[in-house]
Formats: sequence, C-alpha cells, structure tokens
Amino acid sequence: GGASGVYANWVQRVAASLIDAAPVIAGYILLLIIGLVLRSGVFDLLLGLIYWVGSIGWWIYNRIITMGNTGQSLGKRVMNIKLVAEAAGQPLGPGQTFLREICHVLDGFCFIGSLFQLWDPKAQTLADKILPTVVIPAWAGRWRRPRGPPRGRRAAGGWSRPARGRPGSRTGG
Repeated sequence: GGASGVYANWVQRVAASLIDAAPVIAGYILLLIIGLVLRSGVFDLLLGLIYWVGSIGWWIYNRIITMGNTGQSLGKRVMNIKLVAEAAGQPLGPGQTFLREICHVLDGFCFIGSLFQLWDPKAQTLADKILPTVVIPAWAGRWRRPRGPPRGRRAAGGWSRPARGRPGSRTGG
C-alpha cells in the first residue's frame, strides 16, 4: 500500500537537485569564461581553488545546514517538497542530513539508488532507505504543530493534509 501522490515524485526530486546544482554550474561556466579571456596559469589555479572552496561551501550551507534545519534546500523549496525523518515527520538536523548526503554516494553507482524512486511505494532512494527518510510535499510536513496535538493525521503508509478548520466550524471537519 502507501498513499499515492503523497510523496514527492522523481521529476520533482530531480528538478530540485538540478536547482541545487545551478549555482555550482554557473560558477564553473563563469570560471571557464574568465580562464579563456585571461589565459593565466597561476590565476586559473587561484580561480579553480576559489571555485572548489565556494562549491563545497555552497553544498554545506544549502544541503547540510539549510536542508538539515528546515527540510528544504534551495531546490526543494522551489519545488515545494521537503525532506523529513520517516518516523517523526520532522527535519533531520545537519548531522543526519550529512550522513544522508554521504549515503547518496551509494545512489550514484549507475544511478541505481536514485532509480529506486521510480518503483518504490514511498519514492525513496537507497540513501532514504538507509536513514530512513522520505521526501514529501511541503504542505504535508505541517501535519504536526510544535505545541499541542497534531492538526493532521499520520495516514497508513503516508501523510495526510492538516485539518482546514476547527471541528464544528463551517470550514472544518
């Protein structure tokens, strides 16, 4: 079973990854253009070093710190999806998110781990299965308030939308 349509699909996740990579790709293109114009070996080396430090810094900020704390990298925010711990439904925190990113190395072998999403009922990659995490629509992550009882319910195998109003009101259940 599993609740179809409740987990982020493969296209959303690939698009989010491409958006996350866009600043790194843009930086590489800029570096190539500057290198072609200036043609200086020492300067090219310095630019390359700045590029790699910047790329690693972007990865740490976007994929570890921001996604760890909020569940959303830049790409996930644009695609309106969110990474959460499967059991708790909350963001992982930077430490667990770092471990998940390291597990994505396994996904990279012939893209098999990433292709798991295409047939898995929860659209999980191999890294998602190892930790265990799920990527859900951003609205689904609001099923629990920090204080008080949850507004939405954990459906069998997935997440439900939060209630739209208060019980007994004209807008809600």
